[in-house]
Amino acid sequence: MFSTPLRMAVLDAAAEDDTVMMVRARSEGILFTGDKYENNHFFMSRFNEEGMTNYFVEFFDTLRTKETMMPGIIRWRAELSRL
Repeated sequence: MFSTPLRMAVLDAAAEDDTVMMVRARSEGILFTGDKYENNHFFMSRFNEEGMTNYFVEFFDTLRTKETMMPGIIRWRAELSRL
């Protein structure tokens, strides 16, 4: 799908006690079509007493993903079907 690795830059991070971590990040990459992909993300994790993740959620702009990536996915699948 991507012609270059998807890069993720952390913009902000915060923690509450030792149990919750929140991260705001921005992703960038070049799609198979040559188009640039960018999106904003928010991650939240909760940890148990052993430090293991017991809850994880990610939010991002799904409309941006659909509008940017779907044309590329269609072309990528067409290319794969020709192989």
